[in-house]
Amino acid sequence: MVKGAFGGTHSCKISWTGACEQTITGLKPNTMYTLTGWGKVTSGDSGYIGVKNYGGTELRAVVNTNMYTGQTITFTTGAANTSALIYIYNNSGTTYGEDFYVSEFH
Repeated sequence: MVKGAFGGTHSCKISWTGACEQTITGLKPNTMYTLTGWGKVTSGDSGYIGVKNYGGTELRAVVNTNMYTGQTITFTTGAANTSALIYIYNNSGTTYGEDFYVSEFH
């Protein structure tokens, strides 16, 4: 297992201020989704798991522990939106993230 990885052999590692992000497509307009991701930081630092560009206000959850912790965000796409940008952002130090997935909310 790679140092820093949680559920697999790779993780996104961000040092300094920055983000790992991906635009996902194929979403349905006016539909509720759940974003789940796992993150951890080096001691005393903080980061965020979030979603934006989906037709609503940017949403994010804090990552501030040095052990992988799951975060879940529920969002609803706009009337004409079929994509969203998901990310993990680092404020300072080092942030790791992985096992991100988006599913339709039921």
